[in-house]
Amino acid sequence: MGSASGEIPKQKLGVEIELDDGRLIYGYLFCSGQGRLTDLLNDDRMFLPFEHPDGKFTSLKKTSFRAVTPVQPPDGEYDGNDPYRILNVARDARLDGIKQAYRERAAANHPDRLRGNGCSADEIEAATQRMTRINDAYTRLLKQYEDARPAAETVSA
Repeated sequence: MGSASGEIPKQKLGVEIELDDGRLIYGYLFCSGQGRLTDLLNDDRMFLPFEHPDGKFTSLKKTSFRAVTPVQPPDGEYDGNDPYRILNVARDARLDGIKQAYRERAAANHPDRLRGNGCSADEIEAATQRMTRINDAYTRLLKQYEDARPAAETVSA
């Protein structure tokens, strides 16, 4: 069944890919709702967008695949609301560490980066949703930091 725009929705499929050099990578490929992994691997594209478990995207050359196996990724994707876990920072992180983590997550997940790589509208929408969560987590942590700062200044005064 197609979406309102007439596109066939994509399924996010957890895979283990063995590369020609023997390395194994885990992450996600995207198949159409009616498609199969074999259809995806045999279509006419040379490169496929691949999402790593941390949300970063890479374009992988299909000829570098030795084997592709559908699996559940080892660590799964965090879908909770804890801003520390979303940004992957410790609870006692300093402001500069929070900012650095935000910049890294934003650079890896920004939808404009995917548009430049020719990703589908569904993949760009998924990246947009991830960026919304990343921005929200960053805003909440900055607010917590700012709220705690006056109290710390009062104690030290």
